[in-house]
Amino acid sequence: MSQSAAVEWWQNNAQTIFENKVLEELYIYALFRREEGNQYLFQPHERGDSAWLRPSQSQNVMYEAFKVEEHLKHPSQQVVPVPYEFGHCEPIPWDYLEDGHIQKVENKLGRGAKAFAQRINIAAIEVVTCAISNSYTFDSRKNNFNSLIALISDELSARGFNADKLIFPKSFNGRLLALGLITKDEQIANKHYAGTTISGVQAFWSEELPGDKVIVFDSQAGVILSRKSRFTRRDQYQPFTVAACGFIELNPIVVDSRAFIGIDGLEKMMAKINNDPSVRVVVDDVFVENSRIDELRSITSTSFDLTKLVCLCEELNSCITEGNFFAIAMLVRAILDHVPPIFSVKNFAEVANNYTGGSKSFKQSMQHLENSSRKIADAHLHVQIRNKEVLPTRTQVNFSSDLDVLLSEIVRILK
Repeated sequence: MSQSAAVEWWQNNAQTIFENKVLEELYIYALFRREEGNQYLFQPHERGDSAWLRPSQSQNVMYEAFKVEEHLKHPSQQVVPVPYEFGHCEPIPWDYLEDGHIQKVENKLGRGAKAFAQRINIAAIEVVTCAISNSYTFDSRKNNFNSLIALISDELSARGFNADKLIFPKSFNGRLLALGLITKDEQIANKHYAGTTISGVQAFWSEELPGDKVIVFDSQAGVILSRKSRFTRRDQYQPFTVAACGFIELNPIVVDSRAFIGIDGLEKMMAKINNDPSVRVVVDDVFVENSRIDELRSITSTSFDLTKLVCLCEELNSCITEGNFFAIAMLVRAILDHVPPIFSVKNFAEVANNYTGGSKSFKQSMQHLENSSRKIADAHLHVQIRNKEVLPTRTQVNFSSDLDVLLSEIVRILK
């Protein structure tokens, strides 16, 4: 794309793309009801302790969650929550537009949007965890996942609430789906929405939720107090730099903490299921470890742009969660075709056979990728329709260990 066309694209699309990507990453709007305003005044019937954000005393974070006892809410409204502004500007080097690298611009906007949304998500999760009224622990002798969710739903119902939402750590998403503890559906258009439990509770995964905690709650007992969001484009942000910026004013409020109950020990429950030979479950939730992706993302190389490689790795993780095994085979092959220049060779066969910078075990792993994974991908890509077909399984396309060896060598070379 020419420079003039790239600049026109930037002016017409950057602001909207950044805004859409931010909203796609935010899931707190799907958890609570929303209210516009400059402050939230508690109604007489809104009893119990509450929690929301306030300015932090720490220099490391702007806002912190804190719990407010009921007597400070009523009758004199001694403390009231107000919206606070979260802002982020994602800088884009002018070189990207000058060279017509629109894909680089989009990828950088995506990374900036995720970082921005994650700050807001973290703040919201801190409010929710701060507000938990009481917690249960999974006990395999007394209950399982479904029975405990049902027990908590009954308890909330007795308190006058309706258990309709659940948050759990992202690392459990694949296992909960594979076990049928959560059934995937399309009720909510949000990437963090996993599906519903047997009792009908809508479940969301969170990258910010600590440990193996699950939180069950009534969404009507929470409010997102907000003012109008602003997204802008800055064509002169810094020298030789443009930017897309977003400013969101909000405060996630737990109106009544009695509507929020925690569950601890999800990992132990999963371990028990994994040790049960009668249950077949997907144990791994990622194809490429997130720490490895972070290493790749942090590399600054003047010779190679790792944006596409990082994106391919992230798509592999999405596919393994969803069980998209055809796509996994093809994505692994795409990575093999993509990375040879990093090793100063023309194709992956040369990486597998001629690269001298690695160990003997590295060569064996690369030859396994070349000789096995490539042929499996070729079969799924090129074999024409037949009168009978057999679908790939996770075992067939699982080259995650060998791929990690490849990616670790890339990190070593470029960092």
